[in-house]
Amino acid sequence: MNGEDGYEFWADAYLYDNLRPREDALKYIPKIIEMGYKIVFVSQIFPTHALSKTNFLNKWFPAHSGIIFTEQKEYVSYDLFIDDSIHQLNKQKDPSKVIQFRNDYIHKELPLHNYKLVYAWDQIYTELERGEI
Repeated sequence: MNGEDGYEFWADAYLYDNLRPREDALKYIPKIIEMGYKIVFVSQIFPTHALSKTNFLNKWFPAHSGIIFTEQKEYVSYDLFIDDSIHQLNKQKDPSKVIQFRNDYIHKELPLHNYKLVYAWDQIYTELERGEI
């Protein structure tokens, strides 16, 4: 990647046009919705790829309950907050309602709490089904 921290990549207006979600997300997010949960995608984006991401989410997850684009995710109301960014997790007011989705990139800050760590959507689905989260 070129540029400072590869930001040109994220500025691509067509970023999500030819991408496919994780297979486990395709399988389990609809099942979570069928269980009665509302899925709202809250994403920090570059304005240049907002339409691409909106089209992507609507195509692959048409039963979602909404899309919110904001850098300030801590102001969004939720029952359960799932994110892969330590920065975003650390800004949440109630760490008991926060789940860290595992990723392989290096975070610029350390977690402020011992967040529940998940590796895949089937884990979230199973724990919701059992009432563990």
